[in-house]
Amino acid sequence: MLEATQPGVGGEIQLTDAIAALLKERRVFGYEYEGVRYDCGSKEGFYRATMELGRK
Repeated sequence: MLEATQPGVGGEIQLTDAIAALLKERRVFGYEYEGVRYDCGSKEGFYRATMELGRK
């Protein structure tokens, strides 16, 4: 499904677009995650995640 999803702004593949396409074909399940999450879609985000996780 991700292979068929066109990149959005900034050249990133948006998971919401892929999930919307998948919903047309089958049921989709989700999980409400309450922990810390990291956006590693940029060098800065990846750096911040690496630094924070390195301190643990």
